[in-house]
Formats: sequence, C-alpha cells, structure tokens
Amino acid sequence: MRAKYFFGFMVSFIVGVAVESILNFGYSFAILCTMLSIFVFLIVRTSAYLKNVLLVSLILFGSALGIFRVDVSQMNTYAHTLDGFTEKVVTLEGIIIDEPDVRETYTNIVLYVHSVSNVLGSAEAESAGSRLGRHPGREIKSARVLMRVPTYPEFRYGDELSVVGKLIPPKNFESKGNVRAFDYRAYLAKDDIHYQMYFPKVSIVTHSKGSIVREKLSNIKSMLIKNISQKIPEPESSLASGITLGAKQSLGEELLQKFRETGVAHIVVLSGYNIAVVAGIISRLVIFMPFSAHYYSCPRAWT
Repeated sequence: MRAKYFFGFMVSFIVGVAVESILNFGYSFAILCTMLSIFVFLIVRTSAYLKNVLLVSLILFGSALGIFRVDVSQMNTYAHTLDGFTEKVVTLEGIIIDEPDVRETYTNIVLYVHSVSNVLGSAEAESAGSRLGRHPGREIKSARVLMRVPTYPEFRYGDELSVVGKLIPPKNFESKGNVRAFDYRAYLAKDDIHYQMYFPKVSIVTHSKGSIVREKLSNIKSMLIKNISQKIPEPESSLASGITLGAKQSLGEELLQKFRETGVAHIVVLSGYNIAVVAGIISRLVIFMPFSAHYYSCPRAWT
C-alpha cells in the first residue's frame, strides 16, 4: 500500500514538471493544487474511502511540487549574464563541469564561466566578469557555455580552460518536410545552458579544478571504458560502454543511422542505473497483474 502512495506521488511530480515545462501555468496553479491537496486531506478525511482520498491528496501535492520545481529552476538570475556579449568575439575562462561528449570529428564540452572579457577590452566585460565570481570546483548556477572543440587535445572533467571565440545564442532547428522543428534552445535551457561557441581557440590552464569525488569517479569510469575497449573491438566496445556505464562515445554515423532506422537508438545512452530503474518500475507495475505474470516477472519466484 505504501508503494502505491509513493509511486502515485512520484508520477504526479513528473507529470507536474512535464506539464509546467510545456504550458507554463506559473505559481498560481501550483498554489491551487496545494490548496486542493490540503482541502481533500482535511475536509474529506472522514470519508469511508480514506485511502483513496489520501492518494488523491498526494497526487495533487506531487503535481504542485513538480510545478514549483520548474518555476524555481527558471528563476536563474545568472543564467543570462553574458547576453551583452553575444555575437561578439570574447575571451572566457572557466571549468569543464560535465563529462566531455566525444564524437567522430569533434567534442562537446560544457564550460562553467567564471571570467569574461571582450577581446578589445571594455568596462562592460569587466563588470560582467566581477558579477560571475570565481568558484572553482563548485557547480553553482551561473553562465554555462556549450562548446564544440576539436577531438584533440583530449579534455577532461575539471580542466580549467581559456577560450577565445564568438559567443552565440542557441538556434532552434527548422522544420523540414514532415519533420517537426526541434526547440534546441529549450533543450539546452533545462541544463542552464544559454550560449554556444563553435571551434574557439582553446588552451588548458590547469587540471583538477572540479569536485575531487566526481573526478575520482570519472577516472574510475575512464579506466573501465579503457578495459572494455581493450577486450572488445569497435564499435561493439563503444556500445557496451554506453549501455553499462553511460559513456559518451561516438559509434560512427553509419551505425547510429542504423539504430535510428530500427528504432533502438535510445539504448545507446542507457546506463546500468537507467536499466535498473526501468526494471524496478516494470516489476511494480506487474504486481497488479494476474499471478502467472507476476510469477514470471519476479526473480525471487524462480528459486
């Protein structure tokens, strides 16, 4: 019974996040859901259907929290700090705060910017740089830039970089034929990324400026990926690393296109944790099915 309440709350939270991301109801709708949740729980609690009333109350409250979560994430006062430098050549200094996404001919990195200056120099640049502040090793909400850089030299999480290039805002993909336009700007905004750079001039200032714990975990992951690549040939090794460790490695455009055509491209980015979560959800769902289905889906029943 507790599992039903928990999953009802979690599903409603996810639905609240999804609905608010698309329709943008705002705080007023979240407050309304919260008030309805309290009303249902306090006023109708004497009903004979108390368990169902509690579930409805939790669903309303979970939806309200999901809406609040989206609204709070959009209140990032630092996310657009670099708006005054778009379409200009600037010098940025910052730290790589995520695992580099290695492709065949380039690498995508996310740079947390702690210093900015116009190549020609300006008071505006110095003012923006002072507002950003310097916080090495801490992933605070500030200006983040998605950069496309050459595959070599290799970059790692925690590297501090100095880059010179043209700063641009993300552009949405236009619709072509029956293919609907993709809101790439909103896709990046969910990770607080509002700027891009394509193949800037990059120099590594120093290493190991990120979280020590995350850096050690990243090193262990890299070691495991290296061992897999030594034992299994490409492209099977990249596929195995992607499924088991969530590694961001290129499988080659030809193989990726085959995955897209067969509708299984999503397995490339699945990690072991994702698979465990999906398996857990499925096992919970089949609890309500007839005994035979529950029997074959539960490993404990096999022993």
